[in-house]
Amino acid sequence: MKLITALIFSSFFLFYSCAEKKSTESQTQTTFTNPVIYADVPDVDVIRVGSDFYMVSTTIHLMPGIPIMKSKDLVNWEIISYVVPEIKDSPAYDLEDGDVYGQGQWASSLRYHNGKFYVFFATNRPLKTYIYSTVDPTGKWEKIMDIDERYHDTSLFFDDDGRIYIAGGAGNIRLREMKSDLSGVMENGLDVEVINGAEQNLNGLLEGTHLCKYNDKYYM
Repeated sequence: MKLITALIFSSFFLFYSCAEKKSTESQTQTTFTNPVIYADVPDVDVIRVGSDFYMVSTTIHLMPGIPIMKSKDLVNWEIISYVVPEIKDSPAYDLEDGDVYGQGQWASSLRYHNGKFYVFFATNRPLKTYIYSTVDPTGKWEKIMDIDERYHDTSLFFDDDGRIYIAGGAGNIRLREMKSDLSGVMENGLDVEVINGAEQNLNGLLEGTHLCKYNDKYYM
């Protein structure tokens, strides 16, 4: 009887110790190992809305395109939607001519403004820029504008005073003011060259611009 009691007590103590250790480990885990996503996820743009993080990535010619991912901790991500089921503005995306591979959509910009999510991206075929929006990032995205000009690796930015800007380029980085309806660049609006790669003797190709504001200061 004493042996049975001892075994029961030992088993309970071992179970409790393991459970307590596991609970403590889960509460104190502060490290992670890269890559957090073991896949091809280039040109990311990450925003925070409330306690959730959202991320967008490049899919080039692959469809559905432009995955939207969600995370609570920046480490564990899940795909919650795709912005475009397909791109129909060129027959090349339907495998005609077969020369669109590696082109398509690059480096989308993801933003949240006044209760809506926005994705701003350009394509290499055709040379256009698109803006999609939704109130529910897990649902369907709606194309609200396409612009007959390609803005390379461009960041969409909503300022506190209601003005809207885009910043981007390849080699030279420009900051331009957008029309309030996002239909294109504003005539006589702000248009400045922020960085000239050639004049400043910068090595490599400058691209992948991100523009944000924190404590009344702008960061690019």
